Amino acid sequence: MKSQMTIEKKLFSNFGAVLAVTLAVSSVALWSIGSLGKSIHKLVYVNAEKRYLAGDINTAVEELIASERGIIARTFMQDRKTVDRYNQEYGASLTRFKKRIEEFRPLIETDEARRLISEMEGYADTFSRAHEDLYRLATSNQTQAAAAELKDKAMPLLIKTAGQAQTLVQQQGALMAEVAKSAEGQVSTGRRTMFIA
Repeated sequence: MKSQMTIEKKLFSNFGAVLAVTLAVSSVALWSIGSLGKSIHKLVYVNAEKRYLAGDINTAVEELIASERGIIARTFMQDRKTVDRYNQEYGASLTRFKKRIEEFRPLIETDEARRLISEMEGYADTFSRAHEDLYRLATSNQTQAAAAELKDKAMPLLIKTAGQAQTLVQQQGALMAEVAKSAEGQVSTGRRTMFIA
């Protein structure tokens, strides 16, 4: 009878030990999965979104540059219809540029990104006014004056903005790579912890 109680106690204590280890392993697994889930959420819903927005800001600036050059080229060719089409395209690209900056703003994580976004946003009104002057001159048959407006005012600022947009794209790509690397590290740590447990 005494040995029977000992066997029962041993079985019960062994069962308790197995249950404790199982709970510990489960806790580690849940923590690891939760941590990985946060990294994946950040990667998909923050970093990927910022990378897309930065890329579209860059594309919009390139389109602004192309539209301005198109206006001047078509002004020299006296093609008013195409000049007007380029002007409309400029307006659409500028609207998209401003919209993407507004969408990017709440996702900013670094001081450098904040600076780039603020500067580009500030430049938008300046190159928009320069465009209005350029378009007015182009449609008034003042071709040389319009070309000078593009060369001296609009284009330097657009090119500077394009450089900043490219820097923003590269920065967001680097941040995205960091989060992906961190997620890979979490997977590796989780595997080691589970193996040890």
